[in-house]
Amino acid sequence: MEILIIGKFTKGQFGYHIFDAFKDMGHNVFTYDASLSIKYPSNSILLRIYQFNNLLYDNLLMTSTFKNIKRKRLYEILKNNKIDLIICTHDILQPDEIKKIRGISKSKITMWFPDSIANFNKAFFMISDYDAIFFKDPYIVDILREQYNKKNVYYLPECCNPKYHKFVELNNDDRQKYGCDITTYGSPHNIRSSFFVQLLEYNYKINIWGQKAPIWLEDKTIKSLYTGEYVFNESKAKSVLAAKINLNTLLPSEIYGLNARTFEVAGIGGFQIIHWRPGLAQLFEDRKELISFKNFDELKLLINHYLDHEEERKEIARNGQQRAYREHTYTHRLELLIKTILGNEKGYKMPEFIKNSII
Repeated sequence: MEILIIGKFTKGQFGYHIFDAFKDMGHNVFTYDASLSIKYPSNSILLRIYQFNNLLYDNLLMTSTFKNIKRKRLYEILKNNKIDLIICTHDILQPDEIKKIRGISKSKITMWFPDSIANFNKAFFMISDYDAIFFKDPYIVDILREQYNKKNVYYLPECCNPKYHKFVELNNDDRQKYGCDITTYGSPHNIRSSFFVQLLEYNYKINIWGQKAPIWLEDKTIKSLYTGEYVFNESKAKSVLAAKINLNTLLPSEIYGLNARTFEVAGIGGFQIIHWRPGLAQLFEDRKELISFKNFDELKLLINHYLDHEEERKEIARNGQQRAYREHTYTHRLELLIKTILGNEKGYKMPEFIKNSII
């Protein structure tokens, strides 16, 4: 197939892995990067300029003149190639842009949304003419189907890329740099900060990889959690494997589903403790392939137990990796996406508990 992916393609991002998987599957793949072409800065002043530019960019995209300039290359790709399938990786396109694409190309158009319901923002997809829309949280699918009468929405959980989410050998320098009791990776938002800072009183060594804490934050204790260094592909694998526990906190807006980190850590072969969610049991076997917790007191008991039981951690991590490779890779997901677009499938099977849900 001739496939066009619209999204962001820096290493380790969602669009990057979709592109990589489709290429390996033998498809001819085009990409259109909808983001600002500015390297993410580490300097605090440059970071503020970067954030201001992003805000300005987002607002300019609301104007027809700037949209037409920015999307010119997108429309040229469609005019010059016989595209069979377009995948938009976030809610990037506006309704009039979808309409224009349909005037140029006969391709199927879909969106695979990798964020939680908290990031719906303007929710352009609700009034856009997509052939199908995929969400990682079955709660979203259920609500949109039943309460909003959206019949073209499907469940498609996130996944891992075995080319990059895999076991790597660690040397002494790696163990020195990445070794710790507890780790995770992600942005320094207040929900994550408030959670992890409570663990510091137990004297665990904690690393959170990713962006530095914001410059307005004066709490030095919270700031000490964040390394200020991004990890992706091999460095991400090293950070996962060198830690005793990968503590995966889910946003409250992850209602039934799981985040990408769940599958990436499992694919790498890291031992993982994760917030419990109703959809977890369909994807991983709790206590065998990963460990979930429902409250903070339970988490403390689990941390103290598994810090002292290395062989148990290793066995659970191996089981999780086997499950991830067997059922939860980008190849699995994209094959299902194509079958759904062609009318042969209906997305990933919805969890059984949805039928009896009162939410």
